[in-house]
Amino acid sequence: METERKAIGNGKNQSKIVAFTHVMVHLQLR
Repeated sequence: METERKAIGNGKNQSKIVAFTHVMVHLQLR
């Protein structure tokens, strides 16, 4: 159960990082 929760947390962090990177790329393209 603990591992499962960690995996879910990792997935959330991953999407946060992806979204952040996306914003940074957009700002640089402008």
